[in-house]
Amino acid sequence: MESRDKVLQGHYFFDSKPLIVKPWDQDLDMDKEEVQVVPIWIQLKLNFKYWSEKALFKIMSQVGKPIKRDYATTCRDKIQFARVMVEVPMEKILPDHLFFMDEHGEKVKVDLRYEWKPTLCNKCKMVGHAEVECRQGKSRKVWVQKQTEGVVQPQKETIATEVDQEGFQRALRPIRVRADSVEQTQIANPFDILQNEEMVETSVNVTGLVGLLEHKVKGANLGKLYQRVFTGWCFTGNVSFHKGGRIVVAWKPGSFTVSVVAVTAQLIHCHVTPISGKNGFYCTFVYAFNECKQRIELWRDLKVLNTQDPWIMCGDFNCVIASNERIGAPVRQAEINDINSCMHVCSMEDVKSVGNMFTWNNKQQGSARVFSKLDRVLANPAW
Repeated sequence: MESRDKVLQGHYFFDSKPLIVKPWDQDLDMDKEEVQVVPIWIQLKLNFKYWSEKALFKIMSQVGKPIKRDYATTCRDKIQFARVMVEVPMEKILPDHLFFMDEHGEKVKVDLRYEWKPTLCNKCKMVGHAEVECRQGKSRKVWVQKQTEGVVQPQKETIATEVDQEGFQRALRPIRVRADSVEQTQIANPFDILQNEEMVETSVNVTGLVGLLEHKVKGANLGKLYQRVFTGWCFTGNVSFHKGGRIVVAWKPGSFTVSVVAVTAQLIHCHVTPISGKNGFYCTFVYAFNECKQRIELWRDLKVLNTQDPWIMCGDFNCVIASNERIGAPVRQAEINDINSCMHVCSMEDVKSVGNMFTWNNKQQGSARVFSKLDRVLANPAW
């Protein structure tokens, strides 16, 4: 019960949107649940001297009820902006800026950037869509077989759409990485099975582009799962290169154009172009095999894909890059040579992160417990 209460008291976010957690009840009806307030993250550019909890909470109380600062703001690791979680009423009109009086009696203007704004339907009072998009009360078209009077009409030939093991319509066939050339394949259309409307910021800190690793969902159930979670998104995966698939990449077609360059059992390499017109970049989603020998092919493929254009790699590399990234067991030099050689050839550097350093443990007890940093983000100088 104590653990459950701790979970219920927390604030959780997915794709910058709040995840509302409720205790299970057999009579719980989520369709009738009306949300009154939601927590949102707000960024504000502010002088360092106002980054204390007391000052930030006083300033942000004009928007709603301040909950907490993020870790980077508390430790002052980032200087671009302060970040505060605030609970706001669903029907509140959120201001683009606010004012406060400084210690000299001067009026200071602060611009606000909302990582997500809640959308409330005035018709059904549900979160996530506007009134014009509400389906409540709308009639549905139902297919009814046309009755004929003793005449058998020949049926038109049905053209079947090829569907892969995940339950998705295939876009274009993935390609293998070859040492002599890298062919680029353009994803020309969204999957038709997912055309209604919206899961996390991934390893790449870009809203609208997600990489899912080790999803542990049977291939036959993937289509239904992603249709409910990522409605309106486009998808590609590497199910053709590994039983059950290990990596799924999803993106909002209204935010990005994604061209799949290469797919293997351990990576999906894409070129990503923001619809906003900003510069494109290469992004490689990695989920490496457990065994060192099995990862040799991964390092070779990454070296083949090497580019001077902006490039970022992210995911589970299943190995450490330095001896201080593991506690509870020794790090052999042979373990780290391959990944460091790959990083050197590709001019990659480890991107600074916040939070727990160790991303994996062996779930053993006492002195048998081992912690390692296996998940990371790497970027080249152009990024």
